[in-house]
Amino acid sequence: MRVSDAMTTSPIAVPEQTQVRDALAMLETLEIRHLPVTDAKGMLVGLVSERDLHSFHAPRAELAGDWAEEARVKLGQRVSQIMITRPIVVEDDAPLSAAVDTLLREKVSAVPVVHNGKLVGIVSYVDLLEILAKRALP
Repeated sequence: MRVSDAMTTSPIAVPEQTQVRDALAMLETLEIRHLPVTDAKGMLVGLVSERDLHSFHAPRAELAGDWAEEARVKLGQRVSQIMITRPIVVEDDAPLSAAVDTLLREKVSAVPVVHNGKLVGIVSYVDLLEILAKRALP
């Protein structure tokens, strides 16, 4: 089995100039945890995860202090300013075991899937568990 057999195809991605506030809204609205960042040619240039955006969520009122002004500035930034550059990836034609090994080794829950550098999918632990459930569990 290959990565292409397990990945989510046509993943939701954003261009580099997307504002952080828009990326955060997409993650929350679409209930996804990873947002690949692509250039104009569809080449993967970065990744923004839900974890990366935790600092943009409002703290408890008693801890807020100057948070509001700082958050306003941060939310207006482009994702290119906060994204993970050179994210860990797997090739679409790699064996599925390569994706499993990558997730385990890097302790991440998903990795973008590329073909010659172009984003073609994303594979997550949920995708792998679905395969396991279909094939190995009664």
